Amino acid sequence: MDEPATPAQEWHDFCSLEEIPDGGVLTRLQGGEDLLVYRNGPQVTCVPNYCPHRGWPFDGGYVRNGILTCPFHGYEFRLDTGQCLTSPGLLLDMYRVRIRDGRVEVKPK
Repeated sequence: MDEPATPAQEWHDFCSLEEIPDGGVLTRLQGGEDLLVYRNGPQVTCVPNYCPHRGWPFDGGYVRNGILTCPFHGYEFRLDTGQCLTSPGLLLDMYRVRIRDGRVEVKPK
């Protein structure tokens, strides 16, 4: 017996590209998840808004040269790849992102 096909996850409108400061981040609840988007010129990445080290939010952290520093324990993450510079075994979970007509869309996991 064939299993029913799982419906494909759809893209969700997150914000306009201009709402994300260039070189900065914007956080927002999307589909019950607290997400963080980072913009470097036309490139946008999206990760959950929590540090994989202890699970605390990145709120209050700062971004410099594409590196997000967690405000609680100082862990540093590259926002373009999700790589942790402090502890290479930790990675940020990267969401798929696309830009359509000046709008940033995120695809849930």
